[in-house]
Amino acid sequence: ISHVGLIRSLLCDYAVKDEDKNAVITAVAEKNAGALKEICDDTQFHALCKLIKSYKNADTALSDLSLIVKSEESRQALNVLKNIYDGLKDAGYESNTR
Repeated sequence: ISHVGLIRSLLCDYAVKDEDKNAVITAVAEKNAGALKEICDDTQFHALCKLIKSYKNADTALSDLSLIVKSEESRQALNVLKNIYDGLKDAGYESNTR
């Protein structure tokens, strides 16, 4: 599960150029670290690559993502995603999420 609002706010947090945003979103969607590295500077890459990393569970992913949010908008979007995961976990679908 992903949250486009989180991705877009992180692009703003890390000052990704407007002309690069669609390419970054595509690289994230395709989990293409090589393409992401070509588009981003080192700081952007090290933060945004967390969006394509494989995680064993949602709790680890959310914890890792919490380290890269900078703005209140990103923090709120991450909280929305966390609430979705918590709801799925409470409903017994934890093993079906990633």
